[in-house]
Amino acid sequence: MTVIINNRTDPYFNLAAEEALLTLSHEGIVIVWRNSPAVVIGRNQNAYAEIRRAYAEENGIKLVRRLTGGGAVFHDYGNVNISFITDDSGEGADYAEAAAPIVELLHSLGIKAKAGGRNDVTVDGAKISGFAACVYTPKGVEQAKLLRHCTLLWDADLSHLEGVLRPDDGKLISKGIPSVRARVGNLRDMLATSGSAFAQMSSDDFFNYTVNFLTSYYNCHVREMSGDETTLAEKLADEKYSRWEWNYGESHVYARSYGARFPFGRVNVSLDTDGGVILRIKLTGDFLGMRDISELEASLTGVRLDVNEIEALLSSLPGGSSVGDYIAGADATTLAQLIALG
Repeated sequence: MTVIINNRTDPYFNLAAEEALLTLSHEGIVIVWRNSPAVVIGRNQNAYAEIRRAYAEENGIKLVRRLTGGGAVFHDYGNVNISFITDDSGEGADYAEAAAPIVELLHSLGIKAKAGGRNDVTVDGAKISGFAACVYTPKGVEQAKLLRHCTLLWDADLSHLEGVLRPDDGKLISKGIPSVRARVGNLRDMLATSGSAFAQMSSDDFFNYTVNFLTSYYNCHVREMSGDETTLAEKLADEKYSRWEWNYGESHVYARSYGARFPFGRVNVSLDTDGGVILRIKLTGDFLGMRDISELEASLTGVRLDVNEIEALLSSLPGGSSVGDYIAGADATTLAQLIALG
């Protein structure tokens, strides 16, 4: 493994840097980075539904879409982000493995953290980190890469977090949680409450502490991004990650839209039909998944809106893939019933 320090804080560049390193890396990589104020949404989310745009514009908060699934998160200078890039073994994301160094990092500060839920790291029930993952195959490269990344809230502005995010009330109610702020917490505040000397660390100090810990944990060297990596990241930031087309997506208005929340996340279905046949379908939500959901949408196009026909198709997807590869935790029966029956 190699630890890469990315000191740039532009959200468009930083999300592009992940893709650049996925494309060019020939080794295991851990990237430590921070963003200026931004909302980073999951690959499959509807941007309009996830943020309060007026608040974001008034407070200079950018929006950028990432490669992985999951829900929207708020980033600022008090939020340290860690990305892990490895060869894909084909065995899935393994969030427990990815969370191990994060939990150890927190233990080194005296914070009793644990991995739990579908992708969270928590302290006394408060979420302080969340993981997401995807498999990425660069063009012209046979070896697929696995990207897993997480956030660590050190000293983030929780008032901005609560002001800009538009929470899924059903998600909060199902867990008995009254607000976004009640569900998350800053590590620095937790340490201050316990009287720990680590609470005196600034966000910069914590960034450096994280770099040093991971370098020791993996017994590896540390470097900054190379010239080629930076050039590709800048190109991707300009041509993809800063563009409306990537961040807000297509503007098509579908004839029917509905959805439901499941233990594995929310799934929204938007579709057009003609004579009972699916002409166009879009699956969005905060669900996790390793493969690009557009592949599943393409397989569903042209199929009759019949629960049995949809379930049969979802049970025998091309390439030996399964519904769970696209929507982790879902199965053919559950998704077919949602699509066909609403």
